[in-house]
Amino acid sequence: MIVYFDNAEERARDFTSAIGYDIAPTKFAPNDWYLYLDESDLTLRHPAKQSMRLSLDEIRRRSLSGRRSPLSRACGVREGTTVLDAFAGWGTDGLTLATLGCVVTCCELQPLVFAMLYDRIERFELCSLDCTRIDVRELLADRTRRWDVVYLDPMFPAHPKTALPSYPMQVLADLAEQSDAREIAEWSIERADQRVVVKNRIKAPPVIRAPDWQIRARSVRFDIYRADRN
Repeated sequence: MIVYFDNAEERARDFTSAIGYDIAPTKFAPNDWYLYLDESDLTLRHPAKQSMRLSLDEIRRRSLSGRRSPLSRACGVREGTTVLDAFAGWGTDGLTLATLGCVVTCCELQPLVFAMLYDRIERFELCSLDCTRIDVRELLADRTRRWDVVYLDPMFPAHPKTALPSYPMQVLADLAEQSDAREIAEWSIERADQRVVVKNRIKAPPVIRAPDWQIRARSVRFDIYRADRN
């Protein structure tokens, strides 16, 4: 994977050395989505579409709700709660949980998304959050790793009766690799110490069996499953 630059070669080298990517001048950029780094921002660019960068404002805003928010209550947030964010994407939920005292592992496989996520985490400067580029099934198969909570926010399928999602979510849908959320949820119940939380549309059927309980927000709900401790 390559990060492209115009005048920020030194900064591009520093950034890519941390995640194992290469660099190249922008004149070699592909005719598709690509990573572009200047002296201030990492952005996703496309020759025919609007560029995208990730702000930290939404995370700061969500953090103001504290542990009263549906996300926090669904995850049973306490100081030091360990969370695996299995489909991290842009990391908004994972970063929010980290600001509330959780120790979060964000897992994201798609290389463009991972680079943007890594940069966002670095800018937020949270030592309680780790970011790894790996297939979540490989992570769950490691019997030495456990978390209090496994959190799943799978990509929702397109819905003809709802408004378009925000532009970052449209880009994520364009880039993201589809995962078997049902399979991952089943595995997660065996790997979590406390609970598995699956984010879903408010009226969509559960990803797996009926949850043990639910917490509803305005347009989404959190299906919660007790961990299998046997």
